[in-house]
Amino acid sequence: MPTCKVDLTGTATFRPQSHVTRSRLVGYLTLGLTFAMLIGTVGLIASGEVKVIGFPASEGNTIEARLTLTSGIPQSRTKETVEQL
Repeated sequence: MPTCKVDLTGTATFRPQSHVTRSRLVGYLTLGLTFAMLIGTVGLIASGEVKVIGFPASEGNTIEARLTLTSGIPQSRTKETVEQL
């Protein structure tokens, strides 16, 4: 973001800003936007607009599992694995 100064004689002096000044401004903008999004997110959750379920309730006493074994394994090994589950 360059700056341009005009003195009383009408002469314009062009002075570019340093990279440090520019990066400091972008850093403050990023930090401000991050905190604004955090406050907005907490506000939406606290107001109930966004429903949050920490751990869903189970459907009953039944557990469903999927077992995948490679082909060629003997049937006795498959039965042992199922019993282990």
